[in-house]
Amino acid sequence: MKEKGKMMLCLVILVVLLGILILVRWINREEESDDTAETAGVEVTDAEEDKVTGFSFQIDGQEVSFTKTDDTWTYDQDTEFPLNQTSVGTAVGKIIQLGAEQELEDDSLKLSDYGLDTPTNVVTFTDDSGTTKLTIGNENATTGIWYLYLNDDTGKIYLVDQSFDTMFPDSIMSWAEGATLPSITADNITKIQVENGDDDYQLTAEAEDETASWTVTDASGFSHEGDAEQISTLTSTLSSLSYAGMEAYNCEDMAQYGLAEPAAAVRVHYTEEQTADDSEEETTVTVEKDLVLLIGSQNEEGNYYVTTEGSKEVHTMTESTVSSILDASASDYWSLSVSPVTVTEIRSMDVTYNGQTNTIVRNTSETTDEDGDTTQTITYTWNGNEVDKTEASTLYSAAVSMTAQSKAPDLEKNSEDELVLVMHTDDGDYTVSFSPYDSSFYYTVDLEGVPSLVNKNNVSSLIDAYLTVIGEK
Repeated sequence: MKEKGKMMLCLVILVVLLGILILVRWINREEESDDTAETAGVEVTDAEEDKVTGFSFQIDGQEVSFTKTDDTWTYDQDTEFPLNQTSVGTAVGKIIQLGAEQELEDDSLKLSDYGLDTPTNVVTFTDDSGTTKLTIGNENATTGIWYLYLNDDTGKIYLVDQSFDTMFPDSIMSWAEGATLPSITADNITKIQVENGDDDYQLTAEAEDETASWTVTDASGFSHEGDAEQISTLTSTLSSLSYAGMEAYNCEDMAQYGLAEPAAAVRVHYTEEQTADDSEEETTVTVEKDLVLLIGSQNEEGNYYVTTEGSKEVHTMTESTVSSILDASASDYWSLSVSPVTVTEIRSMDVTYNGQTNTIVRNTSETTDEDGDTTQTITYTWNGNEVDKTEASTLYSAAVSMTAQSKAPDLEKNSEDELVLVMHTDDGDYTVSFSPYDSSFYYTVDLEGVPSLVNKNNVSSLIDAYLTVIGEK
């Protein structure tokens, strides 16, 4: 019994001691909490936007300030500066309604622990109650929380979940509201001139029914049919041009941007539909317009300085956009087509291969039934005998669809013709010849006299189609 009593007494003492330990730890935690005053959802600033009349922050350690008069903000250091009202208004709205995740309050807090001894920014705003200052320290790289203190109260540090690094611009020009490039529809572009030294070229659209054909003219004045797909890519680029940033709004020294004597110019002629007010009704008129983009030097990031003709604003444009225009030459926009006609235009075709010439004739006839409906019949003949329509049609299609892999004025013929096609049409005769160039290509000349290289496999397929029609394959 005595031993059981002793065990019970020990158990009671153990429970009491455990309770005391828990109580002490709870008291210590409460005291620690009181010392640091860590609370959630703390109000830092709470001002009314319509009562705010002043605002400032720092860019590279220099203060920039703004004053609001009659609901319009101006930049104090340059009252003529074209300040973007939305940019400054958004920043002000965030600063005057600022909340903290936590608040640390202790006279022993070290500012250096929070980057507040050398602030990343000092922000102020002024309203009818006076000026409020926020000193911003470092960002916690792990949590994304920023540290700041209010006015001169360094004994209270706020932990704020706010992107102060992106709230303010790196350059005041980021808050400039300059002119924008005109909105151009790609299909409305009718002429493009690129002036780039020896690589000048011009693209001109000629309307045909509902589509447009393009002519490419180089610096020497030589013109060539344009490639619709390649030119479509260029017109899409030009219709979506945009500035990357703004450098100057009233530049008096264009030379510092390489724009006193621009390295290149891009001239875009386009049409625009506008509404004309008439006394009786509203009408739409087509207006001819021009965009002239002048291109200067490049900045450290590689972007180009640009301006438009007659403007004092200097903007930047991405290197990739400008290079896609300037790095091209006239020949890049040439049509790669070799044949000048379509199948329906050909009446007959002479094919010379291995010294032998054969003529394949395309015959068309029409019949009209008792209801007046007309039916067209197409047949092909060789040496007066009808040949397989599918085989002959394949030959004709292969001949007119031949395209070059590349075209260049300096290419030279280096062997005799192996295959010669003479296409007879109502508008005249067109000759296309093919001679071996190397192991991969045949040499030919297009209708406009430009030397071209055609894939060897395509020529081989054309020869096979011909031999099939005359029964030699």
